[in-house]
Amino acid sequence: RSGSITGEIQIFPIVEVLEFLKVHRSTGVLEIRNRTMQGHLRIQNGDLIGGQSPSSSNILSILVRLNAITKDDLEVTILDEGEDQLQLGLNMVEDGIISADVLQHAMQIQVETALIELLNCKEGDFSFSEARAVSNGASRRSPASRSSMRTSPARSRRAWGLAPVRKPSTSPS
Repeated sequence: RSGSITGEIQIFPIVEVLEFLKVHRSTGVLEIRNRTMQGHLRIQNGDLIGGQSPSSSNILSILVRLNAITKDDLEVTILDEGEDQLQLGLNMVEDGIISADVLQHAMQIQVETALIELLNCKEGDFSFSEARAVSNGASRRSPASRSSMRTSPARSRRAWGLAPVRKPSTSPS
């Protein structure tokens, strides 16, 4: 099933739109805009899994602020991996530069900042575009979801629709 919802925030406040999407276990992107700002929230199976607003920082900047990585790490990583923020973070977890918990904490900071700012938007428009969830039988919760703060990096990759990491065979730990 594919669909979209559009409306005015004055008539349907964002919190009510999020409740509707939660009840219907929707997956997609809720875009919110008015004269002064624009942002979005990513939803998967009704759960908030990501977001961006004018005041929310990108994941890598948050990791630098948390002293989890240095600006030098950031420059090398971007040169090696490109500019996909989540993929860079997941690669840092895979490479042992940061822990999955640190990445999840950074993602939670980003989502909470975006959510607070976007929920305070009292006028403007919203549009939700439904997208198909990745169906690989794995858990669909994001690492940014409060109820999955202890997910593994492999689960995080699946939650974001990325291929799982294949680790070399080693002795069990």
